[in-house]
Amino acid sequence: MKASEFGLKALTMKAIDKRKKAVHGLSHGGFTLVEVLIALAISGIVGIALYGVYNMFFRHSTIQDMVLEAQQNARAALNIMERELLNAGYFVGSEEALS
Repeated sequence: MKASEFGLKALTMKAIDKRKKAVHGLSHGGFTLVEVLIALAISGIVGIALYGVYNMFFRHSTIQDMVLEAQQNARAALNIMERELLNAGYFVGSEEALS
């Protein structure tokens, strides 16, 4: 077999393979290493961004809970002070004021 015949045979085999792949829908072989690495990098960046948003939300939620608790404690203290001030001097002239 001559070199030119071998080259021609190889070209016809490639053409046949291309036709088979086109007929069976196998024109794409898969993902390259570069494509996989880029997809992993993008997924990592998105994951880190989502974690940052979740962490920020959790911190703000905790702060809001602490502020709410402080406001409730202040309201309770003001209620107690109001009752005490309204009752100040109520039984001053009686024996019950001493007990």
